[in-house]
Amino acid sequence: MSNPDSGVFGIAWYRPEQWSLMLSLIPDPEVFPKTHEEWLAKAMKLERELTQKGITAVRIEVELKALLDWAAKEKRPADSAARSAYALLLTQAGLYR
Repeated sequence: MSNPDSGVFGIAWYRPEQWSLMLSLIPDPEVFPKTHEEWLAKAMKLERELTQKGITAVRIEVELKALLDWAAKEKRPADSAARSAYALLLTQAGLYR
């Protein structure tokens, strides 16, 4: 998710060991590839494309429990819009590598 104030685009980054659990807990698993490997290839392609356009792309490591806790606190499902908002929040806070 883009942070116009910093010129940084945060990409939600998911760990392979949480992949199956994440797909079972989110309300819209159909928006993701079935495997972490497929998702990783797409995420890395996006990262390269952004970098080639001169955009600073950063990985926002998403801890599944933290995401779900945040969504519950915000009283919203952990759907695509919420995951994007969460990644933006972490990007704005500078919580990336």
